[in-house]
This record gives sequence, structure tokens and C-alpha cells, in this order.
Amino acid sequence: MNKKYLFIVNPIAGKGKTGKLIDTLRMLINNNKLDYKILKTVSRGHIDSIIEENKQIFDRFIIVGGDGTAHDLINSKSITDVICGIIPTGSGNDYAMTLKMKKSLEENLEVILKDNVSHLDIGFAEIENQDGRKLIAKFANSIGIGFDAAVAAGAQSITFISGLPLYLLSVFKNVISYQMTHFTVDADDFKYSDIAFMLAVGIGKTAGGGFRLTPDAEADDGLLDFCLIKKVNKLEAVINLLPRAIIGKHINSFRVIYRKSSKLSVSIKSPLYVHADGEILTNNLKELKISILQKKLRIISNWS
Repeated sequence: MNKKYLFIVNPIAGKGKTGKLIDTLRMLINNNKLDYKILKTVSRGHIDSIIEENKQIFDRFIIVGGDGTAHDLINSKSITDVICGIIPTGSGNDYAMTLKMKKSLEENLEVILKDNVSHLDIGFAEIENQDGRKLIAKFANSIGIGFDAAVAAGAQSITFISGLPLYLLSVFKNVISYQMTHFTVDADDFKYSDIAFMLAVGIGKTAGGGFRLTPDAEADDGLLDFCLIKKVNKLEAVINLLPRAIIGKHINSFRVIYRKSSKLSVSIKSPLYVHADGEILTNNLKELKISILQKKLRIISNWS
């Protein structure tokens, strides 16, 4: 029986680039003679209602967008009930790197049609703000506290570039104003209590458009990889650690603690930004608990 595909397009992903690709996508889909429908999202969180309304009708739910669109997908109430996929067209596309997707629409549609379904982990975050407000969120690829989250927030206001250059520009815009604070981190067989620059937690290897912050992460091992950068001169972090992070060699620095853990809890003395998959969850963090939902996601990938 032929599969029915629902393509969910975020037209504003990739600084608006994705909306301009819809006609090309439709042509490629028609060339493959698929049974399909295309729907466009109109707001953050819209993917949830789209899946809820269509999960009994379609066999595959394919999002077209970037990491923010993937974040919305993962936070659908029915995400564990459906089989999904991603055609990356965003500014960063870190989760697509985890899935080993290709560069072009045509190549990625070919990956989708091969229907290689992987069972991958989902991150689960519980946040308490300094004012006592609480929220929860799932994440597909990464969560970051401190400097990298401030960079993610800054990147949202930059409209004229994308990918790694976008995040590099935001790095340099934030390095002067960013203030470090005291972190208390508790993980499997690990405790830390001191000033820190940032904490990056990954299911996938990259964040920020290609920084290999958690280079040893595996998306199906049931573990969180975390990279804690201790108190460091900010210029040293940008000049020394940042270039090494692009290739994952920063973890060899004595300024960096790198571990794997099944869970993680963090408390912060002064409020900080937190991002999940590049989406800002809060700028007022007090406490964060992270756990993992093992192999709960069924998603088409290009894994061998």
C-alpha cells in the first residue's frame, strides 16, 4: 500500500528562504508520484495541532524547516505516535546533521523516500525561573545554558546571513556584554560548584550551526553528553576555545569538562539564557533538570 505523506512547511525558516522553496518541493514530490499534501505553519507550536488533526490520515509527517521547526515537531503531544522526517532548510540545521541528511531538496527527498526509520532519543527539560515560574520542554538535539544560549538569542535578530557565520557574528556581538555566574551541576558520578562560562548538553554532536560542542554524542545511546566550560577569560574563550569547538577539539582543554550522563541537574546563582534546539526557553533561569526519553522518536534518517 502506498504511503501518504504530509509535508509541513515552515515558510519563515531559514530567514524566509523556505517559503520560496515550496514550488520546487511540490514539483519534486509530483515527479515521484507521491500521495501527499502540503501544509504551511502559521505560528510557533502550530505543528502540534497539525499532527493532532491528521495523525489518523497520513503515514509520514515530514517537516520542512530548520532546528526551530524540529523543536516544534519534537514538542508535539503525539510525537511518539507517528513516524516523521526532516527536510532541512533552516539557518543552522544541526539536527539534520545528526540525521546525516544531505544538502539539496532533491537529495533529501530521496532520503525520505528510502524510509530508513531510526529510533532516537528525546531530551526532556524541566525549568524553574528566578521568579518561580516553571515550564517543561522536549528537545531533539541540544540544550545550552549561558553563553551559547545568549548567542542563540542574538542570532535571532541577525537577518542577513545564516549557518555558522550567523552564529559566529552573534558570538562576537555577545562576548563583551556576557556575564558569567555560579553553576552547580549534578550528574551521574559528577558534581561541580563554581563559576562557569557555559554548559552545553547534546543528543546530537553539533549546535549553533555546526559547532561540535558535544562531539562524542550518539543520538540513540540513552545518554546526555555535556560540555562544561569553566571560568575562563572571555577573549580566551573566543580566540582559543571557539575555533577548536568547530572541530570538537575544545574538549581536550583543561578549561573544559566533558562527560556522559543519564540525567543532569543545574542551578544558577544569577539569571541566564537557556536555549533548546536554538529556541530560547527563558532568559531568567534558576534551576534546570534534564532527562532522556530513550529511543522514543521514530524518524527517517540517513544513518547506514
